[in-house]
Amino acid sequence: MKRIILGILVSIFSVTGLFSQPDDKQINVAVINFENQTGSNGLGYLSSSLADSLSATLSQNNDISIVERGQLEKIMDEVKLELSGIMKESNLSSFGELVKANVLLIGSYTGDPQKIVVNLKAVDVGTAKILYGRVITAPLSTLFDIITQASLEMGTIIAGEDIGTLSVTTVPDGSDIYINGMLAGKSPLVEYKVPCGRIRLKSVKTGYMEEDSVIDITPEIPAVWSIVLKEAQNKYPWHVSLSAFYLQPINNPLDDTFKPSLLLLATLGYSFSNFSLDAELGFSKMDHSETIDFFGTSVEQKRWYNYATMNLNFKYFLFPGWKYISPWLGILAGGSVFTDIRENSSGEEGEEELMQQGMVLLGANAGVNFFSFSRFQPYLEGRFYYYPQQLTRTAYSSAGLGGGLIAIPEDFIFFGFAIGCGIRVTY
Repeated sequence: MKRIILGILVSIFSVTGLFSQPDDKQINVAVINFENQTGSNGLGYLSSSLADSLSATLSQNNDISIVERGQLEKIMDEVKLELSGIMKESNLSSFGELVKANVLLIGSYTGDPQKIVVNLKAVDVGTAKILYGRVITAPLSTLFDIITQASLEMGTIIAGEDIGTLSVTTVPDGSDIYINGMLAGKSPLVEYKVPCGRIRLKSVKTGYMEEDSVIDITPEIPAVWSIVLKEAQNKYPWHVSLSAFYLQPINNPLDDTFKPSLLLLATLGYSFSNFSLDAELGFSKMDHSETIDFFGTSVEQKRWYNYATMNLNFKYFLFPGWKYISPWLGILAGGSVFTDIRENSSGEEGEEELMQQGMVLLGANAGVNFFSFSRFQPYLEGRFYYYPQQLTRTAYSSAGLGGGLIAIPEDFIFFGFAIGCGIRVTY
């Protein structure tokens, strides 16, 4: 009965011209909704979504014309024909003639969101021969990418264009392999069919450097891409570090006032492919003691800055693939607090706070990590600090016979450099 109905519909639609006549040079392809064999209604949407995805990609091939899918569903509803019914040899040619299709693309899927197994076939309507068959296994998150890549391969075969094979191996395996920007699957790929021509390959695996290459695919010689992946510096992206610096203020005209000091830094950061972003906390005690003349007698007034700084440090690694050393350039931005303290026996704990001032910090740094792929990485670093605001420092001198001290405020731009070393621990 279904065969009779199909025949009647073929005659009616041929007369009414419901289906437009295809270009003689094009191959008409009808993409049928996939059969849901998962037993889950929640995955039922894949039935039409996978078919729509394949249709959209195949339509980009100039040698292929896609039958309008709305009409396919209408015909199948009218004759109450399921996928299994279409594939019967007695119905295949009639259904193909009805929808003006040379090739039927059918599929089914089973599994769950963590592992979907898709069975994909392209069938020649005239001969019932399977032109293309492939089983695709992938999690739902990457399924559509792999289906898209497979549809390009399928379109080339259906259109009768030249096709070659590609085999990809990586050490270690399990790397995501992209062909012309679309996911083809995980390595190893064995004799993967690819349209002839120049293609771009890329390997992506967590914890390893991305690799890419351009190769030519020919029908005569199978193409092979074999690579040993290099560990990425961001295999353990989080890191902490402790470092000590020799800090030399340069603040003309007060060069003789400020003494070199020890700067201690603690850092927490996160590394990306070739750069890192670090949050820093630092502390130093900067000696800027002054000498006061009392009637020809020089008296040293001990003074120092308790210096605290909080910064963000953006580092760019120049050669992230180098295994033993990894040089970088960076920029700094943050804020610092200068607390001016002097020795005073009458003050609390023998100290007196004179002033506290917050300043915006800008700077640059350069350095090198050693053993850059290990969990423990010693490093050397040089820095330049600059504060665009003026720092106010009050100097004191003797008031003479009147006794006491005269306060003389001084404003100056504070800057300096530091060089030091540290240890970085990744996790």
